[in-house]
Amino acid sequence: MTYLSAPYHSKADVPKSTDRKQVMYDWLSDNLPLAEKLNLKPMLEYLKPQLWNMIKDIKKADNYYVIDRLAAQYGHQILRYSTAHHL
Repeated sequence: MTYLSAPYHSKADVPKSTDRKQVMYDWLSDNLPLAEKLNLKPMLEYLKPQLWNMIKDIKKADNYYVIDRLAAQYGHQILRYSTAHHL
């Protein structure tokens, strides 16, 4: 599948900096690699900016878009191209 890289085509399934601390912690506990998940402290030991920095580090490594996950479930991969190069 191909998609334009326009913001309205890609909804990230990642918390935003304005989300509640619980939302950030829950997302981290679901998406951290197992080795790092074992080192995750209880939520009360983190400040919100610490959780946000951890999320940003994961976001840099992988793209968490809703459409990518749906396509992967059915064996497809999304190919994105710049809006300047659309057909």
